Amino acid sequence: MFLAANGCRETELAKTVTQLLFGDESAYIRFDMSEFSAEHADQRLIGAPPGYVGYDSVVN
Repeated sequence: MFLAANGCRETELAKTVTQLLFGDESAYIRFDMSEFSAEHADQRLIGAPPGYVGYDSVVN
């Protein structure tokens, strides 16, 4: 994770590191963390807990 002020090219740094580590810039994944501000928002990444509707579903 890179933290910096807007416009400091941290995204380009992350893409370059991804290219060096994986040999493919398309392996870079960016998350808009404003979508994960609610208490239950982690379920968007890891899926529903046991007992909830959609527990057996694949996370998109």
